[in-house]
Amino acid sequence: MRYLLGPGQETTFGFDALRITALRETPTDLLAEPKAPDEMRYVELGRYIDALGRSGSDTKKLRVERALKLAVPFACIIIAVFGAPLAISTPRSGMAWGVAVCLATTFIDLLMFQLSKAVGSGGALPPTFAAWVPNLIFGAGGVWLWRQART
Repeated sequence: MRYLLGPGQETTFGFDALRITALRETPTDLLAEPKAPDEMRYVELGRYIDALGRSGSDTKKLRVERALKLAVPFACIIIAVFGAPLAISTPRSGMAWGVAVCLATTFIDLLMFQLSKAVGSGGALPPTFAAWVPNLIFGAGGVWLWRQART
């Protein structure tokens, strides 16, 4: 290591090795080309987020992606909870009406996931909460529809 103290003045120190304790990645990890977040598994994405966080990078967008890896599959159950009361409550309208309403609610739910992804990536909401907002809204709507359905 060399310190330049002024014109013609310098101090040098010699080292056998230099180790940074905060750096946990191996040289091959640093040289590896990372996969896209949607190609990574949940745990793998978590390790990648931690590594980027230690380097000082902004990880909000990746944290939302990680939360969506659990929230989107759970949306299938939420859509079923939301759609089942619609299917049993309108027998006179026909099956086409129930299918159309379920498709429309699925489309709106997926649009809400994209919107919440943008809001969470921007930092307006915490990443995990932003990913689960569509499920919370449609889950509450599904519970309300179940209570209103005539059996």
